[in-house]
Amino acid sequence: MSGQADLSLKGENSARETISNQTVIRMAVQGAKTALDLARSAMEKAVQRYGKDMPVEYPETAYELPTIYAWDGAEVHVLSDLEPVLDRAASGLTDEITLENGMAAGEALMVSAEIVEALRYLDGARPYEGTDLCGFIPDRVLRELGVSLVDDTIPGIAVLLGKASDLEGLSKMVRDLQGKGMLIIAANEVIPQLRSLGIRTGLDRMLYPVGSGTQVVHALNFAVRAALSFGGVQRGDRDRLQGYLAKRVKAFVLAFGEIDDMTAAAAFASLLHGIPVITDQNVEGVPDRLVQQRDMSKML
Repeated sequence: MSGQADLSLKGENSARETISNQTVIRMAVQGAKTALDLARSAMEKAVQRYGKDMPVEYPETAYELPTIYAWDGAEVHVLSDLEPVLDRAASGLTDEITLENGMAAGEALMVSAEIVEALRYLDGARPYEGTDLCGFIPDRVLRELGVSLVDDTIPGIAVLLGKASDLEGLSKMVRDLQGKGMLIIAANEVIPQLRSLGIRTGLDRMLYPVGSGTQVVHALNFAVRAALSFGGVQRGDRDRLQGYLAKRVKAFVLAFGEIDDMTAAAAFASLLHGIPVITDQNVEGVPDRLVQQRDMSKML
């Protein structure tokens, strides 16, 4: 992958207590395979219920299914458009323990998650209505933030992922991020943790709880739409997209808690987008890309 940091593949037992890069890649591949199976099953059930010509789209966006629109370049309008997209994502995945395959796993996870989430909105459904989750973040929010994201009034986007080990530390971190004027996107167990702390969230508060599992893709498709909207990136122009994301969309992930297969695949999806991941787990890591910081007070 051009433009990506080198990931040296040392032996799995090079440091007994360290999670090696080989192990993380192997987990990511398995996570991607699980996500592909989940997406294919959801797609087949949707076709059985609605038929192949059923429109599929996110609400309030000009970019169809944004990560597929940007990375794959495919036009997705109806359910029958999804199968070739999934097939291409699956075809790029092997069992090799290489950086390239880790990135392919990240892309397969991203595509699968985008499809699973888009299917929730079939037939005008509003899957998160009445909940405290945002789900897909509409284009109007991106437009409202537009100038602030471009001129650095909003200095960056922080994605909080997983389950924090220290609630007081999490509270301090969020206050610090808010004091810096950062846009915060929260996913997985950290969302109920924020709720328990009395921290208010929502599209009107610069703290967006997108959900858990495949819903993490809404952090990625938000960053992608920033590139499409403000960077002049065209459908399927992977090189320009990757360059803009790495230089202009100043996003990063703060990942809490143990790494599982899906989390590992999501980490590579972030790296594909030029979004560095800081984890509190003992991983071998990649300088400036996948970094460990065991002390929560120093992660930010």
